[in-house]
Amino acid sequence: MSAEPIAAILLAAGESRRMGHPKPLLPWLGTTLIAYQVEQLTLAGAAPIVVVLGAEARRAAVPLRGYRELVLVFNPLYSLGKTTSLQAGVRALPSGVGALLVLAVDQPRRSETLQQLLNAHLQGSALITTPVYRGRRGHPPVLSSPLLPDLHDLLEEEQGLRGVMRRYQSRTQQIPVESPEVLLDLNSPEDYRGALAFFERLQL
Repeated sequence: MSAEPIAAILLAAGESRRMGHPKPLLPWLGTTLIAYQVEQLTLAGAAPIVVVLGAEARRAAVPLRGYRELVLVFNPLYSLGKTTSLQAGVRALPSGVGALLVLAVDQPRRSETLQQLLNAHLQGSALITTPVYRGRRGHPPVLSSPLLPDLHDLLEEEQGLRGVMRRYQSRTQQIPVESPEVLLDLNSPEDYRGALAFFERLQL
């Protein structure tokens, strides 16, 4: 098991066009979605947490005041795609990071699910660890530090992070999880309402 920290990059720079409302600022379990995500990553032990902002950056940063181990990065190229935001986040990482968890703000995940994934990665020898629910691969992935140079050189036309994961498919471990939350992606108001209802039921 490595003693090196696992950092996290939370991608929150998109324009939220299909949602019709800034995704980071969506109401979520008594707070905003972006604050919830940072809180869950913190509870899971990820540090540092790099949050990449773009559209509505000033508003999205407000709920994050007071968090420690947090690095806010503005990506001026956010309109060119998620790959530019991931690269901005990677550039902000300190040296000595042992692995990296990559999560989008519209993929809400509980700390216990994230912790299970981080523990599995630390205890294994794979370059990439991904969650799987009933045979379907979900998010977020955890990548070991030798892959960070690959993330620096990402190209949107080569499918960005997805291309890196395909390249190292033979060195990826899949961790079965019991919750379908690892498949959630909030792309539309309908997605948001369904996911919020699901998380509210988990709290009962």
